[in-house]
Amino acid sequence: MHRIKDRLNSTLVLDTSKSGGTPEPRNGMLEVKHVYQRQGLNFARHAVAITVEGSKMDELAKAEGWIAEFPMYDWVGGRTSEMSAVGLLPGALQGIDIWMMLDGAKAMDAATRLPQIKGNPAALLALSWYAAGEGKGKKDMVVLPYKDSLLLFSRYLQ
Repeated sequence: MHRIKDRLNSTLVLDTSKSGGTPEPRNGMLEVKHVYQRQGLNFARHAVAITVEGSKMDELAKAEGWIAEFPMYDWVGGRTSEMSAVGLLPGALQGIDIWMMLDGAKAMDAATRLPQIKGNPAALLALSWYAAGEGKGKKDMVVLPYKDSLLLFSRYLQ
């Protein structure tokens, strides 16, 4: 927040929480809201919610008059569900071709449903790790980012 304090007036805040009651996302939102208020800015004029209809966040966003809300459906896993509004909205705002992402996800969904192990990449990976770990989890998988901009990706995977 310190790095963008001079650009808050032109910054869009996406707040994502399925329930609106999980402490970490709620506390983060309250901290950001506080920074906006300290600068004399109306947080609601910069805030967008991605949440389930009827959730605490939905109620808060409506009560405060946030810019918009995008639906998170009950069957979506939560704030880590990249192929829902949770990941697609930020991706689209960054210029990522979300239709290509969805096409790729559709292709992988089809590939990982194949009953033949040789054609199923998920089954092959699971079988490889099972074999490498001698069926007892003796091996770990490590993902090392090869570029500074991917640092948060490795932390996300953890």
